[in-house]
Amino acid sequence: MNVEEFGRSLVKILSLKSEREERLLTLAKALANGFGVNEKEVAVLRYNSSDSQLSFVWPPKLGKIGAVPLTAHNALCARTLRDRKPYLDNQFSGTKHVSFFEAVRLEPTGESGAVAELPIQKIMSVPLIDGSRLLGVIQLSRKGAQAAEAGADFTRGQLDALAAIATAVAPSLLLED
Repeated sequence: MNVEEFGRSLVKILSLKSEREERLLTLAKALANGFGVNEKEVAVLRYNSSDSQLSFVWPPKLGKIGAVPLTAHNALCARTLRDRKPYLDNQFSGTKHVSFFEAVRLEPTGESGAVAELPIQKIMSVPLIDGSRLLGVIQLSRKGAQAAEAGADFTRGQLDALAAIATAVAPSLLLED
């Protein structure tokens, strides 16, 4: 299946879901499967135009933690939306960035074998734009204690594919104010 078919198929599936949370879960599973990442390595941020901030809507737990101002210079999500272009960084752990959200434990603390969250080593970040409306950002990451443990580098082809998928699904995610 090529990128256009993947995007069209995903839009169809999303349109069958009535709630935003269902759509986000469906998107996270599809992207995780399509790009070989874990669902916890998929993030969707919603842009709130009234206060010019981005807040996580996926994973849901991060949405309760805080928001990122669009003016934040060290936040890749803000830069992605401000510049309206995709970014790829396979040395992200060495790049100055807002790392507060990386420390949030996504698994329940009582779960056996739960360990501290691993740092993001590699990341792709693409804007969600519908026409001229800024809606948010999708980010896919690879986490690990070290870059070599996080898996393969993301490629420019994967970034282009993610950007095309984001363009296709943006209106279907129910992210608007």
